[in-house]
Amino acid sequence: MPQRKTDTHRETENLQPHRSSHGTHGNHTELPVSQDITESAVKPARASLSGESMKRIPLACLVTALLTGAPAALASDEVCQQEEVSSSSQRLTKVGEDVFRRFETTHPYAITQIRASDGPIHTDVITHAGAAYIAPHFERLDLEDGDFVVVRSPDNSRSWRYDNSHPGARSGFWAIHIAGETAIIELHSRDSVNRRGILNKHGYSIDRYARGYTNEEMGVSNDKALCGPDDTQWAPCYASSDPTLYGRARPVARLLINGSGACTGWLVGSQGHLMTNQHCVGTASEAQNTQYEFMAEGASCSTSCASWFGCPGNVIPGGTLVKVDAPRDYALIQLSQNPVNTYGYLQLRSSGAVVNERIYLPQHPAGHGKKIAVRSTDARDESGFAEIYSRNEASCQSGGPNDIGYYADTQGGSSGSPVIGHSDNLVVALHHCANCPNRGVPIEAVISHLGTSLPQCALPAADCPNPGGNGEPPPPPPPPPPPPENSFDYTASNTNSAQQNTTNHTIALTAGQTLTVATCGLTGTQFTGDTWLRLRNPAGTEVATNDDSCGGRGSSITFTATTAGNHEVRAGCYSTGSCTGRVVWEISGGSGGPTSGSFNFSGSNTNSAQQNTTNHDVAIAAGKSITVATCGVTGATFTGDTYLRLFNGATQAAVNDDACGGRGSSLTYTSSTATTLQIRAGCYSSGSCTGTVVWNIQ
Repeated sequence: MPQRKTDTHRETENLQPHRSSHGTHGNHTELPVSQDITESAVKPARASLSGESMKRIPLACLVTALLTGAPAALASDEVCQQEEVSSSSQRLTKVGEDVFRRFETTHPYAITQIRASDGPIHTDVITHAGAAYIAPHFERLDLEDGDFVVVRSPDNSRSWRYDNSHPGARSGFWAIHIAGETAIIELHSRDSVNRRGILNKHGYSIDRYARGYTNEEMGVSNDKALCGPDDTQWAPCYASSDPTLYGRARPVARLLINGSGACTGWLVGSQGHLMTNQHCVGTASEAQNTQYEFMAEGASCSTSCASWFGCPGNVIPGGTLVKVDAPRDYALIQLSQNPVNTYGYLQLRSSGAVVNERIYLPQHPAGHGKKIAVRSTDARDESGFAEIYSRNEASCQSGGPNDIGYYADTQGGSSGSPVIGHSDNLVVALHHCANCPNRGVPIEAVISHLGTSLPQCALPAADCPNPGGNGEPPPPPPPPPPPPENSFDYTASNTNSAQQNTTNHTIALTAGQTLTVATCGLTGTQFTGDTWLRLRNPAGTEVATNDDSCGGRGSSITFTATTAGNHEVRAGCYSTGSCTGRVVWEISGGSGGPTSGSFNFSGSNTNSAQQNTTNHDVAIAAGKSITVATCGVTGATFTGDTYLRLFNGATQAAVNDDACGGRGSSLTYTSSTATTLQIRAGCYSSGSCTGTVVWNIQ
């Protein structure tokens, strides 16, 4: 059997096309070693220098052992420590480049006329001749509630919907990639009389897109990690001949990072976690801007998926980085939804790899469809199948443990693949670099470093669900929680540190009450950018201000009122910058405020208290009930046909037209939180009326 060539290149080097690439992704800063790993667990001892064991001992180590008189059994242990690190740094494989071209709606995107038919109100078409795929990058997405953007292919075979709930809506994000040279972006807006001409939101801005390289642009195939002829086969080739092996490849996903980087990842444990390399996904932003594509494979063994992101699969967009470590080159990510019922999940072998055992590697080499390395024609794999060659290869990462070596074929884009033991179908290493032998991080080093972050059922246990899954579709991601009643949202720019162009909100306080108002630190708060809050008392004098709080760029004010009345919160951004926020407030202490009050009104053409109303704000404590009336209580009077509405923020809390056996009005409402309610007094339909509104809290 011919000997295979070995070289010093790494499979994770960027694959450069013939022309220059403008992509800027893939540079990672290594994290410091945060915990020592015991090396004894990754150095198996052998009792003698048999033929099988000698082929695992590097010649230099054997010579050193003989010269120093070390026992042969230790020739791959202390004497043979390979502490030097490979000279080639780890980088994810580039399969595309950024194209800087803008596409955007008008700002704002107000509707001035009722449209005759449904459909998008704005459409952009991105076309790049010859592109393998198009992935738009949204610089900003700011829509009215209920509106949304669709990114889709021309034939609608792939589409994705985005709205304000997307985590990157304000700060920017990569949208789903569309196979081929054309992607369509549509803005959809609800159409109704009530919304005509009132839309004030920005819309969307796309500042660039990634376009996928063609095979021709990539030039020669990336064979630096092919230890001779490519022995891998398309995943469906094993669906019938080895269904167990094929089933263990189902949890393996193709990753597109920041629009143009390719790696492999896989589901670990039963809670929807995915593992890949740190040099692929090293930051929280990269985890959120990665598309995790499952079942990207052909329909049969004869289907070729040999193109960049060929054979599209099912995409889960975005995830949350749980833990990352550069020396061990791993990243653990919590996906935005849990798909293990559909694809199954992989489990880890705590004892690690065993020299000479059979292995297989499901992977997405070069960003192509899924392949599996099972067989090996390398002379060192005498069984004809891929095997563990050694446990003491030089680490590819500075400060990392010695790597596991094997001659299973891989390519750029395979980084992050699981190395699976054939005997028990458990992961024994995390593939991360190439040198023939190709190399993976010993999985026991990853287990040890994860500690309490190890996902549930990542290790075999009797009470774990079936790792093969049950074929059920993944549940949809949970909807975002509704904003608290005691809150308001804002988007601002150029506010001169909340001194102009602010969003203002009035909160009623009584003397002695303490107000906490914030964009951080309270339940329901959120912000992007650098927020700034100011508070004014009933006389209009500024009594409190805050820029940075909660250990970051959010804002928080706590103030105790000395006089009763309406206090005004002004929300803005630091200096001339832009920001968004959800301001939440809480009120505590004090005497609880007045328990009753009244006001007079006279109205006409109020459209049943929906316009031209007389309004009055009332502070109420949590658990208290308020009665508002123009009849039935002492002091209440009316003429004509009155109409009352009660609002909690922008939400109508209660309404009444006729009460007390006539045309007067009366309503009761119990507040679940401390807040400020607004009474709106008007008349039925377009009629005229007058009255004295009385309110009582108890």
